[in-house]
Amino acid sequence: MTRESLIKASGAIHISHKISLVQKKLWNYLLKHAYNDLNTKARFSIGISELYALLNTRDEKNVKKILHSLNISIE
Repeated sequence: MTRESLIKASGAIHISHKISLVQKKLWNYLLKHAYNDLNTKARFSIGISELYALLNTRDEKNVKKILHSLNISIE
């Protein structure tokens, strides 16, 4: 497995509602970021600049809107 890939069982990680392609891209990126510590941590953090780069935007309001739509808390 390369550093850029994430192998996940579809039954193990399930999203119960329909999401957009951008939401799915963000969800998978966040999962990849947290994957190695899922068994030991309950909370994770990531820099907003990483999300800007991933989504190719600097629109903080839109990024927060996407995160909220995935039911992820922002502090």
